[in-house]
Amino acid sequence: MLDHAFTVGMDYYFDNDKNVKHGFRVAYSRSGEQITTFKRKSDGSTFDVPCRISTIYAMFGGRANYDISEKFSLNGKLFVGIAKANHGFGLDFNGYTVDLADKDDGYSLAADASVGVQYLFTKKFGLGLDLGYRPLPIDLSGFTAKLGLNFKI
Repeated sequence: MLDHAFTVGMDYYFDNDKNVKHGFRVAYSRSGEQITTFKRKSDGSTFDVPCRISTIYAMFGGRANYDISEKFSLNGKLFVGIAKANHGFGLDFNGYTVDLADKDDGYSLAADASVGVQYLFTKKFGLGLDLGYRPLPIDLSGFTAKLGLNFKI
């Protein structure tokens, strides 16, 4: 598993119910570099190659919300959909990284479950923190922590 990744994306909810909303999520994740060791067939020696993974998500799901006060609320989110992943490999020659190939890993089932808190500064603008887990059959599976800016249209 890779040590860290950043994600940028958007959630859109389209129900008018205050406490339960359905919607969709689109996101892009990119991992940090991990060193992958390969073995040569000719002599059995090994060499290290930096590897990174990028993933694009399209998911449907929803959010359940519980208001503690007018400005502070708790929520739970669950999204399920598809993810398209690519592995990128490169070699380091005297401080210069040469990209060798991007391997298309294809599509896989994606899920994202989290619990979080939100604080509203105004009626339309707030800050949220979500902690969750993203199970994927590729190397970006793991626990997630998201800090988000929330804007209500």
